[in-house]
Amino acid sequence: MELLVVMGIAAIVLSFAVPSFAPFFGDQRGRSVAQTLINDMVFARGEAARHNQRVQIVPAGGDWHDGWQVQLLADGTALRRQGAVPDSIALCVASTSMLGNLVFRPDGRLVRTFSGGADSILIAWLGQAGDTDNRLRRIRINMAGRPLLDVEPVGTAFIDDAGNPC
Repeated sequence: MELLVVMGIAAIVLSFAVPSFAPFFGDQRGRSVAQTLINDMVFARGEAARHNQRVQIVPAGGDWHDGWQVQLLADGTALRRQGAVPDSIALCVASTSMLGNLVFRPDGRLVRTFSGGADSILIAWLGQAGDTDNRLRRIRINMAGRPLLDVEPVGTAFIDDAGNPC
């Protein structure tokens, strides 16, 4: 009897505590996707130097949300593959110069379609429809080709560099 009472009390307490973990789990998924993409960018830079040829990261099926592949540009040899990201995570290419493949030169720099600035990809865990609790991570690639991770303030709008919604 005492065990049933303790289990009942525990169930009541958990029913209040579990929903508050949803933002934490979403944030962890977003952080994981961002870190995986950064790791693959660093890997691509290293492989470009090692093979002394251009290496590209190609979105699977033309969409970053479906995953990506690191491959040699010359012959398309796959070096690494990543599957689709969880449905609760949104990816958005914020810079128009990154809509296609990311190509790293043998010196580690990103091949750019414009003359300056830092390109970026947005990775977000979005709150419920209409909420303002978006959690957003921005992966920027600096002029040396190094990826950098920025954590944006909670509630930051999920828009690209031109101000369009993702």
